[in-house]
Amino acid sequence: MGFVIVKRFDNSIDAHLFRISLEAEGIDCFLFDEEIVSLNPLYSNAVGGIKAKVRDEDVERTRTFLKTIELQQKPLCPACGSSDTYLDYTSKKALPHWIASLFSLLTVTYPITGKMVNTCKACGERFRS
Repeated sequence: MGFVIVKRFDNSIDAHLFRISLEAEGIDCFLFDEEIVSLNPLYSNAVGGIKAKVRDEDVERTRTFLKTIELQQKPLCPACGSSDTYLDYTSKKALPHWIASLFSLLTVTYPITGKMVNTCKACGERFRS
């Protein structure tokens, strides 16, 4: 009987929420390397993050559960109803580039000149969720 890594996390809160959701489905989930990442988050990349592992016999059930969660979290396109969408960046071009650069030098910040939008792969519609 072995364990298989099904997901990795960089913080313990997300890892425990995932573990609880799997256990609600009747799948035992175990978290590995949680303590070292919680003690020093900079070690997360070195140890490979917090690893959520399940037993060998529960791998297929876990993968189908992950697919259903992914489909539920993706927004639907308002034009065609497809769930095949991705998050994209679009610029508003609110300020000319030289003004934005000057502003960033004077205030040590850069003004937000864009926004995140969802884009449908099926019809190309861009929308906010």
